[in-house]
Amino acid sequence: MSAMRWSGLALLACCCALAQSSAPPGAGPAASELKTIVVPPLGFWGPHVPFPKIKNMKTLRITLTRSACFGRCPAYTVEVRGDGTVRFSGLGGVRAPGDHDGHISQEAVAELLAAFRRADFFSLSDYLGLGRDASVYTVSIEFDGRKKSEEHSGVPGLAPAVVTDLEDAIDRLAGAGKWI
Repeated sequence: MSAMRWSGLALLACCCALAQSSAPPGAGPAASELKTIVVPPLGFWGPHVPFPKIKNMKTLRITLTRSACFGRCPAYTVEVRGDGTVRFSGLGGVRAPGDHDGHISQEAVAELLAAFRRADFFSLSDYLGLGRDASVYTVSIEFDGRKKSEEHSGVPGLAPAVVTDLEDAIDRLAGAGKWI
């Protein structure tokens, strides 16, 4: 989404917040629904880039890497391939250090692709910010010679919810929990 479009949404959110604060007591559900509007800060997205069509699923690689921190953060990389192959590499602070292989269904691979589309991943900035003493999270997708990655700190709030939801979906659908 363009910055101008997000600016318009920010204005809408401010107007809705104002409307919510001036709603009379007992105004009903419509007034309380206004509280659910969430507007990400400007800078998360660049110009809109449509999600490309995948020509060869054999070339698909979805990767999530979480680095170590100065505390107790699991450090690992999980990769999901287009055929459902899962590769996990536990680097530290995980239940199962080392390399492990698994497999997921084509439906789970399709669900991951849908999550990337919902996140408008190809329109995201490559770098969303880093915090002190925190893991660095890198999400990437590669297929048909195209590659897009995004990197940010594990500090809550530095990445939009669609990105953290995407990271959680990769972990969940890849079955990484058994190794983390």
